[in-house]
Formats: sequence, C-alpha cells, structure tokens
Amino acid sequence: MGSGELALEKRRQQLLLLMNFDCGLLILLYDYCFDNVMEHGSYQDQSQATFSLTDEDHTLANSLRFTLNQDPRVTFCGYSIPHPSDARVNIRVQTTGDQASEVLKDSCQDLMLICQHVRSTFDQAVVEFKNKKGLDAMNIEP
Repeated sequence: MGSGELALEKRRQQLLLLMNFDCGLLILLYDYCFDNVMEHGSYQDQSQATFSLTDEDHTLANSLRFTLNQDPRVTFCGYSIPHPSDARVNIRVQTTGDQASEVLKDSCQDLMLICQHVRSTFDQAVVEFKNKKGLDAMNIEP
C-alpha cells in the first residue's frame, strides 16, 4: 500500500468512527445515486473518465468536486454543465492509476458521510437550543 492509499484508508476509518452510520441506509443512498450516471471513458485507460449525471445541477456537482479533490488518488477533477436548459452535469476525473469510477464512488460515500455529520450536528444544536428555552428568550409572537 502506498502512502496515498494509507492516508485515504486512515481518513475513511476516522469518518466511519465519527459517524457510526447505518450501513443499510448508506447502501440504499449509494445505489440511488448511481442509477442516473453514464460513464464516458476508454477500456484501455480506466484511470480517467467523464461521468454524465442526469437531473443534477451545481449543488451535487460542486460538492462532488470538493470531495474528489480531497482524495489523494485524484490528479484532476472538474465539472461542467453543457447548457443551462439541460439538467445534466459532466464530471471529469483523472487519477494516479486507480479506476476513476471507483474513486468517484468512494467520493460519493465520503460526501454522504459529510452530509450525515452536518445533519446530526444541526439536529443536536436544535435540541440544545430548545432545551435552553431559546425560543422563550427571543420574545417571538405568533
């Protein structure tokens, strides 16, 4: 295992410990995300490919670009929207040698973990706010 792979595995283990996520839910979300993906690449060099995601926009594309660029296996990642009226996003991924589709799948999993963490942190903050009687102190009238 190279240093990049060790760093990636360490980061993944830290995220898994931090999140304590439900594997069944993650698999369902993962399968849903890849129902509308088409890969454009070559069979000879699978370390680079362009993926077309239908019915998506900047929200998912920019988030995926961010998580992909955090991966040490990625040498280049970018996305484009061919036309504003076309609900499609093209994501280009080039890696150091790993299969581009596997790296994209790993980044989707990392993104789902990040979203779960943000959601649980938000939910916890709401509970803490309500426990401190924060709404009463704000004097909000219905």
